[in-house]
Amino acid sequence: MQTNEQPLSARTLRVLFPLFLLALVWAITPATRDTAGPIKTLITHWSVFVMAVVMLFGSLLERRAIQRPPIVFWPIIGILALYAMAAGLSAYWGHSFQYVANWG
Repeated sequence: MQTNEQPLSARTLRVLFPLFLLALVWAITPATRDTAGPIKTLITHWSVFVMAVVMLFGSLLERRAIQRPPIVFWPIIGILALYAMAAGLSAYWGHSFQYVANWG
């Protein structure tokens, strides 16, 4: 008999990702004038960090290979590198790098 059960980390990520989207939608509701404010950045950064930790520890504990990045990963990294170079050349580089970090 063959089981099609997913690993614990995959099931955990399946629960965490919708919760992340729900928290993000609640954070950008019209309660504030700036919909892309610090709370959205905070929720995004912490959610991505927690999901990355679950993925990495799950793959280590379950002895699975980490999935290789999708094909769109390298163009996104290229765009982020261009943004970082433009921020470095900016007159207000500290402020510019803050926006690059928020996007990255």
